[in-house]
Amino acid sequence: MKLEDHLIDKYRQIIAERYNYAKLTEYKPLPDGITEQMVDDIRTFFLESIYPEPAKRHELDDAFAQLQNYIHQPAKVWGIMGNLTAAIFKFGTMLPAALKTGMISLEAFTAAKNFEHTMARAAKDNGYSVPLTNEQFIDCLSKLPRHQLDSFAKDVGRLFRSMADTRLLSKTIEIMQDVIKKMESKTKIYTKDEVDGIKMGLDIMKEGLSLFSQYPDKTKEQMVDYIVDREMQFIDEIYFKHRED
Repeated sequence: MKLEDHLIDKYRQIIAERYNYAKLTEYKPLPDGITEQMVDDIRTFFLESIYPEPAKRHELDDAFAQLQNYIHQPAKVWGIMGNLTAAIFKFGTMLPAALKTGMISLEAFTAAKNFEHTMARAAKDNGYSVPLTNEQFIDCLSKLPRHQLDSFAKDVGRLFRSMADTRLLSKTIEIMQDVIKKMESKTKIYTKDEVDGIKMGLDIMKEGLSLFSQYPDKTKEQMVDYIVDREMQFIDEIYFKHRED
């Protein structure tokens, strides 16, 4: 197995362990209304949709590359959406915020890729080989600049917050479905790979909507706040332990 794929697996393993319901309650009591089932569902969503195993992760690489392509080519976006006035007339004033949801996903994904590359360099510099122990993996994490992990934790929080805003997420899904329909009608302009990349992002949003629409707004907000707090505390533990060693 390639080193970077192994590091993805190790990080997924640590996430799964960290978000075990019993371990979370040892760290800090969960707010009322957050059940073990909710914790399990959110952990599964994160590990299967947002930070999946390496094979699916490589598919996401291609999907986000397509999204980046559109961000850097505004003409392509408006070739699908039409002019700004027409798009706002159709989708309402929520259009800019809905489009930003896609940007948040891209930023979280980019942050993950950046720290994976840095960890791979740290592993090689330390002479670590596959498979790494948990201690070696944490050592690699501690070699990252603190701001890089802080940024990733905040991006994950923003990503979950965007998914938890189910009213906005519904609007984003509506826009994405319209985009895909127009792309599929212009086969001479948009390739199948481009369409499939956008569809993959749409599938993640639909899964997020299905998950978060089950819960009241207050419960969703509390859960996202708890996740961000737990991630920042985990980062503190990494650097505190490193200083002790």
